[in-house]
Amino acid sequence: MRRAWLAVCALAVACGSRDDKPPAREGSNPTPAKDAQAQVRADHFDGNVLVILVDTVRADRLGVAGYRRNGKSITPRLDAFAETATRFTRAHAHGANTPRSLPSLLTSRMPSQIAFQKSFHNFPSLLDSNVLLFEVLSAAGLRTISESSHFYFDPRRGVGQGVTAYDNSGARTLVDGNLDYAAPRIVPRVLDGLERSAKRGERFAMLVHLFEPHSTYIEHPAFPIAAKGEAGLVEKYDAEIAVVDGWVGRILDALDQHHLADRTLVVVLSDHGEAFGVHRFRGERAFFHGQTLYEEILRVPLLVRLPGTRPSVRDELVGLVDVAPTIVDALGLPAPDSFVGRSLLPALRGEAVPPRPVLAEIQPTPDIDDSIRAFVTADGSEKIIVSEGGKHVETYDLARDPDELKDLSAAEPDRVARLRAALDRWTDNLR
Repeated sequence: MRRAWLAVCALAVACGSRDDKPPAREGSNPTPAKDAQAQVRADHFDGNVLVILVDTVRADRLGVAGYRRNGKSITPRLDAFAETATRFTRAHAHGANTPRSLPSLLTSRMPSQIAFQKSFHNFPSLLDSNVLLFEVLSAAGLRTISESSHFYFDPRRGVGQGVTAYDNSGARTLVDGNLDYAAPRIVPRVLDGLERSAKRGERFAMLVHLFEPHSTYIEHPAFPIAAKGEAGLVEKYDAEIAVVDGWVGRILDALDQHHLADRTLVVVLSDHGEAFGVHRFRGERAFFHGQTLYEEILRVPLLVRLPGTRPSVRDELVGLVDVAPTIVDALGLPAPDSFVGRSLLPALRGEAVPPRPVLAEIQPTPDIDDSIRAFVTADGSEKIIVSEGGKHVETYDLARDPDELKDLSAAEPDRVARLRAALDRWTDNLR
């Protein structure tokens, strides 16, 4: 069935937006979109796709989100890009680390719905039965490219399905990779690839992964660290973001240099955020990611620039599972039924998008033998986190307490019951 869908995708030219519905059950097969042989939509985009994934960036670190260090934005290039794009201020990841969040982005499925070779593993490999975004784009005739240099992007992990030009050269081991500065060897390859595509006049879809803000943070001469202790840790993180902001800027400059900007749909996003001791995990303050599902981990930047649309700021609650359907819809392609996200193309065009809840998950692994789920209501005002087999519950009023400092579970059992029922309605559909 998967091969049949890909064959139809290569021929198909029409696609409707997805309904507002809970995620499909695990194991549902991808099937051809209806009316796959219909005429090309008059409003479809027939250019290129560039997805820039910057690891471990909190949404609140962008200058356009109001963040300043020493009175200045640490993301001037991303700020400038945001002014030309649609910026989603309430975009949520669905996993707490790259091995769960990135597959969710590429498959448009919740982590627990994805077919992994060994799910109980810190870095599980994807099975070929999953349908990934770049398989859809490759079947549609785009030359698919992936540029990275990190141990997780080993092709054997399956995240490169559908990619015809996959380059993960220079990747170091898990331990060494955390102290690696990879952008200087990745970005030149990206620039060369953009130049080649421009000269050939070929349509392309490229994924770029930049790792710099991920711990362990390293120091850069251009951004000397003055603070010590926890303040120094945060300063190092900010410096890493400032460094990677410059590298992203070089990629964006190349689009202009090679006259690709008006022919390329650009998505800039992150896979998860970072914690700095505000919350605790099993009694200990959490300083990094992968352990909790609080907003500092789930809220990430999502900037989308689609040629022909006007820049805007959107405050709807959206998820990273919505990215693949949005790209596919913009290109006028049929989305596989396995995609559970909805297209945000209407938002890019300045139209309304129906409200929808957001779900996030931590699955059991050797490091965290627990199943944790977080659910944010469609209007973004309330949140519930359930862990320890359902025994532990946290409830937050995000409208009044966006930093999740006051758990309301003991004081408001009716709210807990209502939110838990809403969570159960969605998670039941994942089983």
